[in-house]
Amino acid sequence: MVQWDGYVIDACAWRDEFRQYDYIGARWPWLNDGMTVGNGGFSLRSRKFMSAMMSERFPITEVGADWLICRTYRPALEIDYELRFAPEAIADLFSYEAVPFSHLGSPWIRTFGFHGLGNAWRFTSDDDIIDIVDRCAPYVFQSAHFVILVLSYFMSGQFEMCARLYSKLQNQVGAEAASRLMHKYAGNVGMADRCIEISERISSWGTARRAAVKLSQFQRSCSLAIARASGRPSSFK
Repeated sequence: MVQWDGYVIDACAWRDEFRQYDYIGARWPWLNDGMTVGNGGFSLRSRKFMSAMMSERFPITEVGADWLICRTYRPALEIDYELRFAPEAIADLFSYEAVPFSHLGSPWIRTFGFHGLGNAWRFTSDDDIIDIVDRCAPYVFQSAHFVILVLSYFMSGQFEMCARLYSKLQNQVGAEAASRLMHKYAGNVGMADRCIEISERISSWGTARRAAVKLSQFQRSCSLAIARASGRPSSFK
């Protein structure tokens, strides 16, 4: 199952071992109770699993169907239907969705696939991101995934894209609601405030000044790439 905000990113990461399980989805890293697998937005489900889910015992009556399946129904599916949910190590090879805030704006492991608009920037061009966002339903702009996308561009130093996306958020929900959403999902008030401040400042600039920012970002990315290749810290300010 592949929802609109996820897809295969590395076909070479496929493992035949995945077929040994009836359900695989990205791990929910904030849980530690043995029922952490997983996210349904990019998931592998066996025919045996799908047949079991046709039972009246397992009604799907809410938007968060994966949470219902993998948390509420999982014990019965494992015991009565002998279904196998993938262990965490296998799920981590298959897909990812939630990334720690400390890693926003940073590369991530290349799994077979991913889920979540907030991760799409790693694999999608800026123009395609804008095209996707322009097609999004209104509810998307009020989600944590959209805020994470904005913050990811901010944390990676791509301030022009950050400003464009934050402007779209404001246009959709209004300035006050946009600020509330940023503070609600950012997990760091200071980070949210700084992101909003820079986004609004860039949005007020003219074309020439925005072009200067893009040039500065390009220089920064080149400096960091050279530093990584040489093993020395970057001197870019």
